[in-house]
Amino acid sequence: MVTPLLLDIAQQGHPAAKATVLTLIDEALSSYPHAGYTRVAAPDGAAVPLCRAIAHYLRARTDFLVGLGRRGKSLLADAAAH
Repeated sequence: MVTPLLLDIAQQGHPAAKATVLTLIDEALSSYPHAGYTRVAAPDGAAVPLCRAIAHYLRARTDFLVGLGRRGKSLLADAAAH
C-alpha cells in the first residue's frame, strides 16, 4: 500500500509536494477501481476494500491531518464514510 509513503511525503516534504500528495490520496479514496482491483490484503490476510485500507491509514495520521486545516479535515471526513 502506497498511502503511508504518500503521507510521509506530505508530512516531511516540500509544500508543493504536500498539496500534490493530498490530491492523489483524495482521488484514490474516492475512485472506483477496475473490477478485480478493488481489494488489498490486510496484515491478517483478509482482503479489504481499497477505500477502507486508505481510510485506515488516514485515521492513523489524524493529528497531522487535523493540523493541515480544512484540507486535512476534509480527508478525514471522507475517510469516516469508509
